[in-house]
Amino acid sequence: VSHTARMYYPLLLLSVLACLPILTYGDNIIVVGGGVAGLAAARMLVDQGGHDVIILEAKNRYGGRIATNTRLGHPVDLGAQYLSGAQPLNPVWELAEALGIPRIEIDYQDLDMWNGVSGVKYTGPERQEGRTMYVQTVDGCVDQIDSVDYHANLRDSITLSGNEDEFQDPRVQWHWTTAENSYGTDLPNISAKLFWNGHSISGPDEVFPGGFVQICDALANGDSSGGPALDI
Repeated sequence: VSHTARMYYPLLLLSVLACLPILTYGDNIIVVGGGVAGLAAARMLVDQGGHDVIILEAKNRYGGRIATNTRLGHPVDLGAQYLSGAQPLNPVWELAEALGIPRIEIDYQDLDMWNGVSGVKYTGPERQEGRTMYVQTVDGCVDQIDSVDYHANLRDSITLSGNEDEFQDPRVQWHWTTAENSYGTDLPNISAKLFWNGHSISGPDEVFPGGFVQICDALANGDSSGGPALDI
């Protein structure tokens, strides 16, 4: 198995687990969805199998929940913002490492926090107080898992838990925006019952100074393997 093939296997596995639609017609293949799993699957099919592949993407960009905006003159990640669990068990870390994409390790729990209205920087104890209130709102939602149905959303769950006042604190809302950014949607669109399903990978947190979209660009443009650009 070539090094290039091994590099794509982790994300190709993700595409299988996500039931990524892949349609075939002879040697022609259509991959439905231009997220990172679709890009990885298409790249491996082109580079390793020599297939003619077309990716169908509904948006005017590829990347799925990975979206980097440069309108301010520097990259700002609007979707995936940091790499959690940066170690070999993480398929995204493996791909970034193989592509040589620069990353910087950060302590996500020790970031500077500013009040957007007053312009005042929160002190360390104030940040910790905000995190304590955030954990309280999380615990309140977790306590309701058995009593809510699959149609209940996370925003309503916070209110029903009796933690609305805590939620309105801007420090608490900052923490909850990380959930919205991770899932690419607002809290009312996130299931209160299924949000907690899943497992995390331990390890440090890393950010991409050039933007998370570098992973998608490398897959789409063929920079990772010297292959042709993907047809999207």
